[in-house]
Amino acid sequence: MTSEWLAVFTRIAAMALVMFVGWLARRLRMLGGDTTASLGRFTVDITFPALTLTQMLQLVKAEDVQQSGAVLALGAFILLVSCACGWLAAPLVSSAEHRHTVAFAVAIPNWIFLPLPIAAALCGAVGIRTVLLINIPAQLILWTLGVVILRGGLRGAHSLRALLLNPGLVATAAGILIALLVPSSRAWHSEPSAVGAVIQGLAMLGDLTVPLSLVVIGAQLAELNTERAIPWRELGGVLALRLLVVPLVTVALVELLLARLLTLDPQVRLVGHVIAAMPVAVSCGMFVERFGGDRDLAARAILFSTVACLVTVPVVVWV
Repeated sequence: MTSEWLAVFTRIAAMALVMFVGWLARRLRMLGGDTTASLGRFTVDITFPALTLTQMLQLVKAEDVQQSGAVLALGAFILLVSCACGWLAAPLVSSAEHRHTVAFAVAIPNWIFLPLPIAAALCGAVGIRTVLLINIPAQLILWTLGVVILRGGLRGAHSLRALLLNPGLVATAAGILIALLVPSSRAWHSEPSAVGAVIQGLAMLGDLTVPLSLVVIGAQLAELNTERAIPWRELGGVLALRLLVVPLVTVALVELLLARLLTLDPQVRLVGHVIAAMPVAVSCGMFVERFGGDRDLAARAILFSTVACLVTVPVVVWV
């Protein structure tokens, strides 16, 4: 268990350092409130879709989609179980004011940036490939069901149009379609051509997503209203649901139901369980900034759940 704990600790320590930079920049007034909000929107509407599109071009292969259907189904199943738990349990642990933020924080785990080094340490190449494949259905669910949960549903044709045309969903769909229709698109990341220049530029933008997200979260933490009472009920509910209830429910359903329906390698199932046990997604703060919600609660949920997973994730792996 030492290697996986060190993998978790190292990645969290690196994330904490970048968050501290954002916190310090806000305290020194290098970042203002408007700047933080603009950076959050820029991340959600520009860099995250750029990351998504370029990832889809690299990951999606017609032969892999056929051969790896079970892994894709596992990823969709894990995210759907998380979304169901968040949606159903949020009213039990939160007031109406915080309900959508709590539901979203529980529903969307950190499914790629944190579990990737853990999966590599546990399962090698199989672990890396599983995390990257699960990223495909996770992106689709984040930009559709995740946004619906955060916004409290869809109301009218305008809301549906805004959902279908949001940059993240468009980038995900475009990346999958291009990758399937133009198999040579995987070479665009290194190809010396006009198309290659565009894709490489998008990849550079996409690489900004994680550090910008962490900087914005740090700035949000520096902006926390210290005079406002901490919503301990909601925060405790997010931690209990995200780190304990959801992993246990997911493991039980995967082992008792999904594993009987699909042929899943034990290492693949293990990686799936690790993803289910991940803390609140770093993107939660960005999405709350973009689509509405309690920014203070989201920032605290990301911070506290990420620190607490130092204990809970190794325990889940050991179990």
